[in-house]
Amino acid sequence: MFCMNCGTKLPDHARFCFNCGAKVPEGPDDGTAADEGQAPVAGPQDEPLTDVPGSHFTLLGKYEVELPRATAIYNQLWAPFNREGTRIALLARYEIRKHLKEHAVENPVEFSAQVLAYCMTVCAPLFEKAVELLIDRGIDYVTKKDLWDRL
Repeated sequence: MFCMNCGTKLPDHARFCFNCGAKVPEGPDDGTAADEGQAPVAGPQDEPLTDVPGSHFTLLGKYEVELPRATAIYNQLWAPFNREGTRIALLARYEIRKHLKEHAVENPVEFSAQVLAYCMTVCAPLFEKAVELLIDRGIDYVTKKDLWDRL
């Protein structure tokens, strides 16, 4: 069993992750049906899980790596945002270097504020898409400001 929050391998019947402290969700079959003489009900845990792309890979050509399913799904969901963020970061770095070559910085504090405002403007669409993705996944308590604060 793996922690759904951080991906740490946990012992069976763990109630909390010893790495991050997240509560481990209880399964739908807690053994009470078997104690009462009834047959356990087949649940989602009985269905075979499909392989998640990116959960298995080889490192340095010889070390097999197997990521926990939750980590592979997390990486898959956020990969487009990471690629776009890298592209935007390179574009921002180019624009800032161009500005520095053309203009002398007289007030570093004012220049820092301008750079931050530029970065926020460029990243705003990414934050909106991320919030929409989280809402689609049933996480409705995250705002664009929350994501910016975490960044």
